[in-house]
Amino acid sequence: MSTIEALRGPKLFGIAVFDLAGTAAIAGAFSVVFNKSFVLTFIFLMAVAIIVHYIIGVPTQLNFYLHLNHRVR
Repeated sequence: MSTIEALRGPKLFGIAVFDLAGTAAIAGAFSVVFNKSFVLTFIFLMAVAIIVHYIIGVPTQLNFYLHLNHRVR
């Protein structure tokens, strides 16, 4: 098992906790640098991630919940 696979192992509702924490950390940094709301920045980054994964055809559990792809194993 690679390091990234190990980090993405713990899940919350099928979504990798590591990915959510990383997105939250980036949203926190952006919100401080650009003086914007953390919550809005986090939502924006999640929306970008959803769109990008959908466009390039990478199935994710969140996109499954949004009915944008089939179940991820």
